[in-house]
Amino acid sequence: MHHKRDQYPHNLLIKAALNRYLVSDDYLLKLKEGAKRYNLNSEICGLVTQEEEERAIELLGLIPENR
Repeated sequence: MHHKRDQYPHNLLIKAALNRYLVSDDYLLKLKEGAKRYNLNSEICGLVTQEEEERAIELLGLIPENR
């Protein structure tokens, strides 16, 4: 039995899954200035910037891109 995922390189599947998560409403709604960012080892690796929060709001369609 062949699965569709077998047709694509492994790294492409990981990139596609990560991209899908990074543009999800759940993720974008959590991007608030000053919120902690975590790496894959659950260690704090930075903070969300004001610009990142503003871009998340744009992606969510809550404000027009060209203000």
